[in-house]
Amino acid sequence: MASRPSSDQSNAPSRGVNMLEAKSHLPRLGIARGQFVAPDSIDAANPRISDLFEQG
Repeated sequence: MASRPSSDQSNAPSRGVNMLEAKSHLPRLGIARGQFVAPDSIDAANPRISDLFEQG
C-alpha cells in the first residue's frame, strides 16, 4: 500500500529565487549542527551518489 504525502508536501513545481531572496529566507548553515548523526555508510547503497560526493 502506498503512503499518501503529508499535508505539508506539495506537488506544485518549485520556483527559482534570486541570491538576495535565498540569503534572506533560507536557514543559516550549521543551525542543526550536533542534533543529527549521519552514519559513515550513508551513501554506500548508491554508488552514483557516493561518486558525486567524492567528486566535490
